[in-house]
Amino acid sequence: MTGVSFDLSAAQTMLQQAAEGTDVTIPFLYTEPEITTEKLKAILFRDVLGSCKSNIGGTDNRVSNVALAASFVNEVILLPGEIFSYNGVVGSRTLQRGFLPAPAYVGGQTVDEVGGGICQVSSTVYLAALRANLRIVERYPHMYAVGYLPDGMDATVYYGSLDFRFQNDTGYPIMIEAVSEKRQLTIRIRGTKSDGTTVKIENKQISYVPYETVYKADESIPLGAEKVDVTGYSARKVEVYRVLYGEDGKLISRTLESVNNYKRRDEVVLVNPADPRLSKAAAAWLPEETEVLPEPSEPPYVDPSPFELPPDPDSMET
Repeated sequence: MTGVSFDLSAAQTMLQQAAEGTDVTIPFLYTEPEITTEKLKAILFRDVLGSCKSNIGGTDNRVSNVALAASFVNEVILLPGEIFSYNGVVGSRTLQRGFLPAPAYVGGQTVDEVGGGICQVSSTVYLAALRANLRIVERYPHMYAVGYLPDGMDATVYYGSLDFRFQNDTGYPIMIEAVSEKRQLTIRIRGTKSDGTTVKIENKQISYVPYETVYKADESIPLGAEKVDVTGYSARKVEVYRVLYGEDGKLISRTLESVNNYKRRDEVVLVNPADPRLSKAAAAWLPEETEVLPEPSEPPYVDPSPFELPPDPDSMET
């Protein structure tokens, strides 16, 4: 749009010098914009600033939840300076809004929760935002390492408590494209690239503790067969770095983005009570002499931690 203004000081002088009853013509100053509407339309959402794909596993309900969450995220536009809130965009996860019960982890246990699986969308958007070199405002790692993205590049959410947020700190509007089809989720963040900077997200494993397999008796399991009752997760500490390269390919910076501590959970396998692995497993941890103590008259008191986070139904879905 063409700008219109006038010289205020010159206009005041002309009015003061004009004879009474005469007309005064004040010249306007016209300023053409540096970027016209036509030019802006040509560059708006022209470039893919960052993208990410992840495979969708699990039940049909989980796949449906991922697709529904992606539909809310799709075509969201952020003007320069605006902040994207995943919880604000996706909203509450209820049956009335179309979300379905799907496997999720609450307090380390696998249960069916309405909306189970939607953390895959927040995680995939997070990695796309990192690759777009956008400013991350709020992000939390999962309790256990996820299988659909590299370690340290996930983002868990819990409505009303834990959110994932990032800011459009570019000079142009950006738009999120989110497509879920054939059990694959694709996120693209489109905008206008103003320089030749490229971004690479790297992770570095600092420590690793593998999970162990625990056997548990179940009379419904045929002898010689087994069934995984609880999936195992290895503990690990992972650092993630945002690495920027110039147009010439030279390193600009390597910045620590996050430190992620994933917990360990042992695998529980159900076997027949006559399975020899039960006795071997018991013999491996029992001391040579075991003192049998009487049952306590009252259960022991456990002091709850005042700093415990609320249960997260989306902290690592299957």
